[in-house]
Amino acid sequence: MKKMLTLVLSAAAVCCMAQQAEVRIDVDGLKNGIALTPVKSSLLDVSNASWLQDNKECYLVVSGGKITNDWSEMEFSFIPENDGKVALILRGPWYKPGTEVTNRPVWVAYDDLSAIGADLRNPGFEEVNPGATGFFSGWGGDPANMIVGKDDSKSGKNYVKVWHNVPVAQNIVVKKGQKVTIKFSIKAIPAE
Repeated sequence: MKKMLTLVLSAAAVCCMAQQAEVRIDVDGLKNGIALTPVKSSLLDVSNASWLQDNKECYLVVSGGKITNDWSEMEFSFIPENDGKVALILRGPWYKPGTEVTNRPVWVAYDDLSAIGADLRNPGFEEVNPGATGFFSGWGGDPANMIVGKDDSKSGKNYVKVWHNVPVAQNIVVKKGQKVTIKFSIKAIPAE
């Protein structure tokens, strides 16, 4: 009985230590010096990168919004302070438990994106680039991120899976003072 109780408590402790899947999207204007003003969101934390020493106003971090294994629709907005290109980077949450040296993967899936105030290419990941990259057209990432021909997509048959260190990204053109709203669907991917 004592052995069984120890096993149950150990399993519960491991479950409690697991990171909850959540949104993590970065908008990077550093390369082109584009300051990004976050717009307050009721579901997500939208803020400039506090860890950067310089130009933190040029990097936006969108996080939070606890998610499940079912698709959830979310959105966030920001206002660029200059014209130019920024990188929209789809990630999973940063998860580095206890005394771990490196962060661990927490996989999430994105699909059915749209943008108001900017153009987003191939927002549903339905167009695959058969050329050199072999990845979804308009996006950069590792082909291992591609989920193709699946019935569990939010729209179409394709989507991407990512974690913090294995993101998928696209450069988008923004206009000074024109609010950009990014809408997307996201779900957790159970650990294998």
